[in-house]
Amino acid sequence: MPTRPKNAYEDKIYRYNLAIHNALNDPAVLTLISACGYDAKTLQEGKDLLEAVQLLFQEQKRKYGDQMRLTRQCKDTWAEVNKTFMRTRKLIRIVFGNDAGICRELMLTGPKKKDTPGWISQVSTMYDAVLRNPGYIEKLAIFNYTKDKLEAERALLDTVKQRELEKEYRKTEARKATRKRDDMMRKLTSWMSVYRRVLRIALEDDAQLLEQLGIVARSE
Repeated sequence: MPTRPKNAYEDKIYRYNLAIHNALNDPAVLTLISACGYDAKTLQEGKDLLEAVQLLFQEQKRKYGDQMRLTRQCKDTWAEVNKTFMRTRKLIRIVFGNDAGICRELMLTGPKKKDTPGWISQVSTMYDAVLRNPGYIEKLAIFNYTKDKLEAERALLDTVKQRELEKEYRKTEARKATRKRDDMMRKLTSWMSVYRRVLRIALEDDAQLLEQLGIVARSE
């Protein structure tokens, strides 16, 4: 017999599987519960629900795994781009730090934005403003900055934005998968609720058969 899982959700699947499959595979049990209307055809309905839940459970786990991987990728990409951005920002401040107007234009004043939308706005504003002004690029040549180099750094931001969009999409897909799994689980739980009560009635004189189905016989 497989080891009983510790996860509450998986444990419930384990118990339901035990009650359905052991009944289908034991002629003695099947005979007794068929007298109460739970023949092989009726049990197959429960088995179908169980298998549907198991498939949705695996799909939900896979989609949450996809989301988690993409979240890590977003974090790594953000760290890489932010390091480049901060280095360039510091050098640009050296060149234009004494010009309040340019500092405002390039969003060089104040701290670095912490939230993702604010950070993206701050980074894109700085690079776009510099790239629009050949005079700014010319002054930055002292630090070996060229238009091509600035455009390459700016392109990294597009990678961050694309990853963020993908992350939000994966998050939405994971939530949908969870709702589908939970909806099917509610149907199975409802079916099992009636089935387990029938088992207690049909097998009330045989505690061993009940335990074989994962149900502890109630003491009088």
